[in-house]
This record gives sequence, structure tokens and C-alpha cells, in this order.
Amino acid sequence: MLSFYNSRTARHEPFLHDLSTPLHVYTCGPTVYDEVHLGNLRTFVWSDFIISVLHALGYTTRHIMNITDIDDKIIKRLPEQTKDALLAYTTLYTNRFLEALHKLGVRNYGPHNIHRITDYVENIKQSIRTICEKGCGYVTRDGSVYFDTGAWVGTNPFASIVANKCDSESTRTIIRAEDVKLSRDFVLWKAKPEEGIHWNLEGVEGALAGRMGWHIECSAVAHSVLGKVHLKIGGSDLKHIHHAAEIYQSETICNEELYGDSWIHLGFLNFVGEKMSKSIGNVIRLQEVEERGINLFLLRMYLLSKSYRGDADFTYVDIEEGSYLRKNFINFHLLYNKLQYGFYRATTVTTKEIPTVFSTILEKLCVDFDTAGAFEALFQFVNQVYKMPLTPSIAKAFLEEIKQIDSVFHLLDPQLTHIDAATICVLKDREELRARKDFAAADVIRMEVQKQYFFEDDKTGFSLVPRMFVSTPSGGAGATV
Repeated sequence: MLSFYNSRTARHEPFLHDLSTPLHVYTCGPTVYDEVHLGNLRTFVWSDFIISVLHALGYTTRHIMNITDIDDKIIKRLPEQTKDALLAYTTLYTNRFLEALHKLGVRNYGPHNIHRITDYVENIKQSIRTICEKGCGYVTRDGSVYFDTGAWVGTNPFASIVANKCDSESTRTIIRAEDVKLSRDFVLWKAKPEEGIHWNLEGVEGALAGRMGWHIECSAVAHSVLGKVHLKIGGSDLKHIHHAAEIYQSETICNEELYGDSWIHLGFLNFVGEKMSKSIGNVIRLQEVEERGINLFLLRMYLLSKSYRGDADFTYVDIEEGSYLRKNFINFHLLYNKLQYGFYRATTVTTKEIPTVFSTILEKLCVDFDTAGAFEALFQFVNQVYKMPLTPSIAKAFLEEIKQIDSVFHLLDPQLTHIDAATICVLKDREELRARKDFAAADVIRMEVQKQYFFEDDKTGFSLVPRMFVSTPSGGAGATV
């Protein structure tokens, strides 16, 4: 049974959602005012991975992510203050975000289930009207609308710190109205009638033209698309402001006692000792990683290898040549190619015990998504199987095992698993030469192949990966981990 640390209850507990009913998952997405960096991307790689784990455990999910494309940070950067300029600017960075997800092997999120806030303006306005009708919203003298936390009845586990942090919203909102009732009340609608990009909020007396607050955006999208949310995923920096506000709003709108029975908050990615942040300037972009020649599926493995709840310190040393992760990442691809292309020298000797690992990996992941334990089991399996004599039936079974594993981790890079037909043909010729003990001629073929591929060879067979995507690793497949 899956269990993890539930931020809503502040304890590690079993995940009890009924397998027979769809599981609704909402992930808080990016604000598209600039290129995303690795700190942002860690959240979305992990969310993608969690969805894959849920699928492997038999859950059917409806999972979505929002794109915040209405925000003061964005509007300040526009060449002109028009809605057309807003749409053009955010479309550019939304597409770049989707491209980054694709490069990092994200399969569970894409254009089909990522929702832009600009498509939900009317839903947001209706949500604000509903909150006001239920007595939990009020209009301040400047024409803005605030959520009345004092009128809300319920238990909000993240609300205790909101009052002390409400001023941190200043980068996303107008200066707080002087006549707010409580310091923890937060803005639903920001009056900005004088600015070029604004909307009218019909049906709320006294509200002036303006823009929606940040928090109401997620609540409105979640309610409009999913209805009830069962699992909420987001960065730990959102916990005490954004997610507290979402609970206030969403449970008012939906008359639900719980908005998200379970919550998962993901830790920061630090660089040079501090949280990776655009405001600090210590960010690493995906392009920089690519320019250093680092495989992005290896970067995905690195991001997943760190505990999801803890903050992680990013360092290139962990993924550059000679690193533990990099060696095992290459070995994983070498084993896959050996099995996929039949690069093993078939034996008639049957193995009494055929190792399996997928069930062990799932057992590890079921305990608070223990990727460190799961990867250790995977690496041991890869090194054990690579050295084994194989029959065709055993090789086929191992290949299916590898495919099952990759359905969860998404680590196989299509560029590293593609061997062109001409190379496969000459490798068959090489095997025939070896069978005739013409090793000199076989070595000539090998040396030619090695110009394009990193090549591993032993008595059980051989394997290779394209050299243009990876330089020679420190230790080959089957090396002791």
C-alpha cells in the first residue's frame, strides 16, 4: 500500500483513495514570465513521476496543471499594455516550458492537460461572486475584493503562518488595502481600472475593473476542471500562503470540508547554498546543462534521486563524467540495447533463478517514494543481468522488466536507444567472423563501429550507445556499483 508524508495532516500515513474511482490530482504550475530553471523543473519532474507511480499501482488519474499567464510580474515586462501582447508573451514562455518538460522525459503533462489562466477568466469571476454571496468576500474602499478569513468556518492546517507572511504577497499584488479586516485576509480581485490590462467584475457591488488575485486562479481552475481535488502537489514555498488561501477559497466555493485530502509539498533545489531563485540570480537554465554536454534524461535521474521532501543541493559533479549516477545511467541503456537488439550470445544453459526487480522497486516507492532505495535495487539488477548468459526467452523476460521499470521512471533516452540499421548489419557480420574465429577481421569492424558508438563487449555478448550523446564512462556495464 502506498504511504507518504501528507502535508495536510502533517504525518506519514497510508494513501486510502479507492482504486475503483478516478483520482483527481492538481499540480501548481509555473508563472510564465521568464525561462524556467532547474529549481522550477524539479517540481514538475517529480509531479510527473508521482503520477507514473500511481498508474503503476493501478490508479486511474485525472491530473492537471495550471499555467499562470496573468500576473503583475508578466505585465511589467510587456512591450505594450494590451491583452494581445500578454497572450503573445506568455504563449512564447508557455511553449518553452512545454519544450523543457518534453526534453526531461515528462510524459504525463502536456498541452492536453495544462490549463492557462487566460482561458478561465469568467470561471474566476464566478468563483469570486460565489465567495461573496456566501459571506466570505468583501470590497475594500479602493474597489478591490478580499477574502474574509474571519467569516470562514473550517480547519485550515496551513493558515497559522499566513498572518505573519501576508506582506510577502506584495510582488504579486497591489499594496494591501488599508481597510482589510484581518491581516491574514488576502486579495481575490485587485482594482486596477487605470491600467491597460483589466477586466470588469460584474455582480460584485463596489468592485472596480482590475485583475484577479493569484490564489483564486488555481481554485477556479481546479473547481472548473476537476470538481473535487483528491491530491494536491506543489512546491513547499507555496504551503503557507498560496495553498492556505486555496483551502479557504475552494472549500467556500464547493462546500467541501476538505480541498485535497492529501497534499504533497516538494523541497527546494539549492545552488551555491541558497534556494535557486530568479530574484537571487543563482539559477541554472536547461540550456546551460545541455551546453555542458549532460544528457537531460540523466538530469531527470538526478532530480529524482533526491528525496522529494528535502531540499537538495545541485552540483554538476554528481552528473558529470566519472559520477556514480552517470555510470549507472549508461549501464541501464547498455542493458536495454543488448536485450532490445539481441546483442547477447544466446546460450542453451538455463538459469535456475531469474532475478526480477520491478516488484521490489514498487515496494520501495510505496514507502514515501523512496527513489534512493529504488535506484539502488535497479542498479544492482542491471549489473547482475548484464553479466548473465541469456536464452532468448529469458532475454525477452528481462526486456519486459526493463520496459515496466521505464514506464515509471522514464529514463530511457530515445537517442541513446537508437542503433541504425547499417550498424546492426555489420555487427551481425562481426558475430559471424567471431564464430569462425577470425578475430582480426572482427576487430576491424569493432574499431569502425567505435568511431560512432561507445562499445562494451564480454563473453555474454556486447552492447553500445551512440558516442555523439555520451563520452566513455568511468567503468563499463557490469562494473561493481
